[in-house]
Amino acid sequence: MTLTVWKSPSDPSPSSVVVAMDTSGDPEVFVWNGPNKVWRSGPWDGLQFTGVPDTVTYKNLSFTFVSSAREVTYSFQVPNTSIMSRLVLNSSGAGAGGGLLQQ
Repeated sequence: MTLTVWKSPSDPSPSSVVVAMDTSGDPEVFVWNGPNKVWRSGPWDGLQFTGVPDTVTYKNLSFTFVSSAREVTYSFQVPNTSIMSRLVLNSSGAGAGGGLLQQ
C-alpha cells in the first residue's frame, strides 16, 4: 500500500510525496518526494524500526510487525481509549505525531 500526501491542507490533489513499505529486502518504511528517498525507518529489529530508536519508549502505543511470505504489515494501537492519536505527513514530507488525552 502507498499513501500519497495532499498538495496542501486546502488542496487534496496528490503531491509528489508518498509513504510506502519497501519489501524488496528487509521491510522498511520510506518517504519519497518524487524519485528521492527523504526518510527511512530502517529495518525492524524485533522491537522497533532501527531508524526510529525511541519507539520502544512510547508507553501509550503498542506496535505490531508481521513479515511472512504472505504479508508484511505494521500497525500501532493506543490501548488507552481516552487517548486519540494521529500521524500527519505534510506536503514537504515532514512527519509529526500527536496525541490528545481526553479528560
